[in-house]
Amino acid sequence: MKLSTQTQSLVALVMIAGLLFSGCDESPAKPDVSQIKVNLKMQRFEKDFFALDTNDLDRGFDQLRLEYHNFLNDYTGKILGLEGKDTSQWDMAIKAFIRDYKPIYDSTQKIDKGVNVAKSEIEEGLKYVKYYFPSYRLPEQFITFIGPIDAFAYSQTGGSGDIITTFGLCAGLQLHLGGNSMVYRSEAGMQLYPEYISRKFDTDNIAVNCMKNIIDDIHAPLQLGESMLTLLVDHGKRMYLLDLLLPDAKEEIKLGYTKTQLEAVKKSEGFIWNYFLNWIGDCVCRTHSCAPRKAWEILPHSSPNSASYRRSWFRGYANGTSKDAMIFPGRADITRTLVDMYTASVIE
Repeated sequence: MKLSTQTQSLVALVMIAGLLFSGCDESPAKPDVSQIKVNLKMQRFEKDFFALDTNDLDRGFDQLRLEYHNFLNDYTGKILGLEGKDTSQWDMAIKAFIRDYKPIYDSTQKIDKGVNVAKSEIEEGLKYVKYYFPSYRLPEQFITFIGPIDAFAYSQTGGSGDIITTFGLCAGLQLHLGGNSMVYRSEAGMQLYPEYISRKFDTDNIAVNCMKNIIDDIHAPLQLGESMLTLLVDHGKRMYLLDLLLPDAKEEIKLGYTKTQLEAVKKSEGFIWNYFLNWIGDCVCRTHSCAPRKAWEILPHSSPNSASYRRSWFRGYANGTSKDAMIFPGRADITRTLVDMYTASVIE
């Protein structure tokens, strides 16, 4: 397909950007953040919640309110989905959830070490957030919880069970039991989360998911209807920021690839360019609806060895360009995204 002059110019600019960044070091130089202090309190909400005496929930909830206050409202109303329901039904619903999800809670006892490691990684990431975005108010709480197995929130660069609220970062451990957990390998689990999605359900992804949510909070997600080029650049900006905030995290985890997929994509980058240019035409200037879904989303045919796996994420990242789930992964209507001019200049 012959490209219009405008499209050729746009594609050329993107390719030049890729060449410029490919000549740079693989990763940006790490600043010294050792003197930056981060106060992040970890709270294991699920332990206190599943220790409730179901014969005296009122008393138990009074204790939870003292410790978790704001999060408890979010948890019961939005994560458990009881908001707007008749309060007379709450006790029955909560008792049923505790009973039905006790096996999930028992499984989370085996991942305590991974959760502690994730907390340390988040603390280190927050130091970089403070370095690059000094006016950004850092979250002070890291809360773990267990929500419904289908409580899957979407961020601009992927979905997870992890969320961000006005007061902290929260990890839904029901989606971090390990990719081989029988919870996901069961017939019901596979219907919800096929293997190409559930393989990322481990504690290694908690810090990455939390930093992605912070990036969404700083740099608001794009609205529908943006051009494909805009989406490519935006994905690249977000992935570049993720690299800055988690410089020591494995590249494949930050991108959501397996190691094999990452190697395949790097080897096939030229073919990926060619794939886009074969059909891109004037579509690059229009909305992404004209692009094949496999260019933008994680899909079944993107196999573990497939170089086509989420091409657009890699495309933007390689160039180096700097909702309704239970709780929005950004901060939605309660978000705090005001930043100073320095922050804005880094983002843009």
